[in-house]
Amino acid sequence: MSSLRRSIPSVQESTRDVNDSPSRRGFQLKKEPPKRPNYFLSLRLGDERSRFKPVLDHIRTTLPTYTKTLQTLEQLHLTLLVFHAEKADDILPPFRQCVKSVFPSTLEEPIEISMKGIGTFGRGRVMFAQPAMTETLMNLYEEVLPIFQACDSIASIPDRPYSPHLTLAKVNQQFARQGKWAKKLPSSAWEPFEDNDWGTFSLDSIEISSMMDPKDEDGYYKCVDKYTISKPLTH
Repeated sequence: MSSLRRSIPSVQESTRDVNDSPSRRGFQLKKEPPKRPNYFLSLRLGDERSRFKPVLDHIRTTLPTYTKTLQTLEQLHLTLLVFHAEKADDILPPFRQCVKSVFPSTLEEPIEISMKGIGTFGRGRVMFAQPAMTETLMNLYEEVLPIFQACDSIASIPDRPYSPHLTLAKVNQQFARQGKWAKKLPSSAWEPFEDNDWGTFSLDSIEISSMMDPKDEDGYYKCVDKYTISKPLTH
């Protein structure tokens, strides 16, 4: 009987164990960090992208240590969404839903975007050309976003207002912490082009691409699927 009594915890001991749980002591269990985006939906620039060659050449010539921060001409694009998926097949259903129900009605012709000037964000870590927001571009984003958000196999879509930009250069944070680069691009990288008018660009391709896979033969990010915006027929 005595051994049985010893094996049963007292009411006081049981209460102490409950009250001594991590949440009762003021601690919170760590949340799983968001998964890093590895795919993105973008509007790819065509041959007009060559207008940005003087900027890239300027940095290669005057700031050669920052050459690896540069996008290539072939990689220039406007991002619509970034997100995480375990495999490429997971992102095909929402994209094909957009192809069926969004793109034909929203994109009756290629999107015309004007760009002017160069700026930075992320405390000077990212250098970009500033496109003008258009009603078509905003409508496209607002229709595409909920379709991808509703897909259970997609995660890590940023929860912030849409602000389109054309990235030209980006300082790798890891390299900056290792002392290989400064934490931001020097102002001499972009000041000569700060007020430059880049003109109007016609965007006729929406692609869903991989950030991590090797680039395609044409130099752009690995394409998972693509939609070409047809030009209207002229009579």
